[in-house]
Order: sequence, then structure tokens, then C-alpha cells
Amino acid sequence: MAYERLMSVRTIRASAPIVTIRCPPDEPVIIISRSFDAPRALVWKAWTGMTHVARWWGPDGFTTPRCYLDVRTGGGWRIESRAPDGSIFTYKGRYLDVAAPERIVNTLGLEGIYDESRVVETHTFTEWRGVTRYVGLSRFHSLDDRDRMLDSGIEEDASEGLNRLAQLLRSLKAVSPAQPQSSVIPLRARTPW
Repeated sequence: MAYERLMSVRTIRASAPIVTIRCPPDEPVIIISRSFDAPRALVWKAWTGMTHVARWWGPDGFTTPRCYLDVRTGGGWRIESRAPDGSIFTYKGRYLDVAAPERIVNTLGLEGIYDESRVVETHTFTEWRGVTRYVGLSRFHSLDDRDRMLDSGIEEDASEGLNRLAQLLRSLKAVSPAQPQSSVIPLRARTPW
């Protein structure tokens, strides 16, 4: 299936910041980028901490009842995401390379839909003057795999998830180091392997 929208850059404005999604027509990739008004160390903490990821993962209305992250080269991850209708989506993968706080390369799979060998993601974080630029490149096995992901609504889902991350970062910045972060929900960590 051909996509007219793949010929150019898509931008999605949710509240104010822009999430840019690019899909080159001849490459099986989706490139998502967004800037966060937070230092890279804080963005890294929110991206790699289980209790933080549980607060922002997924589109609006979704919750994360279980989150396991072993953020190291060779480690694994598994996130259960609950839709408003009660459906559970279980994402999982392996960390192929972790270079804190600059880059994570991981596989991505969705149980029952596609296995984790079909998508490799590279997440990069760069900071300039207290603003962190995130770029996520998802490389698919084929153009058909990429197009199926686009059909699933990834553009809106990713935009909403990254905007939820921005909200979390604002709240984390507002908490002084002397205050306990009681708003971070504890999760039962279970090894999915």
C-alpha cells in the first residue's frame, strides 16, 4: 500500500510543542522527534526509570500496570499497556546498546502481533542550553511492516505518549531534591524472562 503522506514530513501539534514524524518513501523507517524543556539527565531518568515510564508510556487514556526495564546492553524490557476498554498490549524487547545518557538501541515487539526481531529502534538524546532533543528512529524489516505500523495509529499514539512524557518532566522539575517524589507510583517489578 502506498502512502502519499510518506513523501513529506508530518508534524503533529498536540498542545504546543511539535512532534515531527518522518517516513522516507523508500526506506522502512519511521523517525520521530521532539524537544523537551528539561536537561538530558532528567529526560534519561524519565526514559529509563520503571516508575517514570509507567506514568507516560502510551497514548492518552492508557495506563501501564506492569513495567520491567533492565536498561543495559544485553538487558531486556517488557511493558504492559492497558487501553481504556481494558485490552492489554504487551510490548517487549532487548537492549542492544546503551550509552547513557546519549543513546539506546533496542528491539521492539508486540506480543501476538509481531516479534521483536522485526523492529530495531535507536533513541538519541542531545542537550543544548537545558533543552533536550529526542530523536527516535524505528527501522522495520520491510516497507510493508512499516506501513502496517503507520496504519495502527502510531503517529497519534507516539505524539500523545511524548506529550505525556513532557508533562512528567515538568512535574519532576518542580519537585525539589529535598522533597520525596511520592507522586511516582511503585510497580511490582517482575522479570518476564
